[in-house]
Amino acid sequence: MKKFIFPILIIYFSIFIGCTTLRIDYKGPDMGIVILTLAANKEDPITYYTLRLRKKDKSAMGGVIYIPHGIFQQTPCDFEGYPYHGFVKVLKLEPGEYEVFNFIATKASGIFYTAKKDFSAPFVVKEGEMIYIGEYRFDSIKGRDFLGFRTWEFYVTLCDRSGRDIPLAIKKEPTIRADKVKVRIPDGERFGN
Repeated sequence: MKKFIFPILIIYFSIFIGCTTLRIDYKGPDMGIVILTLAANKEDPITYYTLRLRKKDKSAMGGVIYIPHGIFQQTPCDFEGYPYHGFVKVLKLEPGEYEVFNFIATKASGIFYTAKKDFSAPFVVKEGEMIYIGEYRFDSIKGRDFLGFRTWEFYVTLCDRSGRDIPLAIKKEPTIRADKVKVRIPDGERFGN
């Protein structure tokens, strides 16, 4: 068990060294609500996915984790179809400029995949505002290396699934009003390798 947890701990400690943890459950009177979705291909052998977020000035970082195939813990799916399944996450953030800047896809063995360089999918949170920033869908390209071993490269595709996701978010957070949610999909369709 320790050999699986140790690489994961190293990853997470290295992510957060030198910065404050981003609070995704901010409760101040000036909070804004951000709705996003993590979706994954059922055929990929990934135990959990992390979408990395930070303040644009890099003063705080955090992430949204989706665990579809966890041994001890799983994230309940909000939707399922072929070949994708996923969940809707409602974030409560303080006003400011933010960005989705990377991802981590981790196998049960501790092997992980991430974008080779950071990208930027920016969004702005305003006081009292509710925004939908899209479905971040994890996909992979499968191949073989020169020795014949299987290789994987992961990327994230950004999609507008607001028609499906906003009603699912309302079920989780009844204070959300569909007519007040602004759809703000950041520029850029595909991020990663």
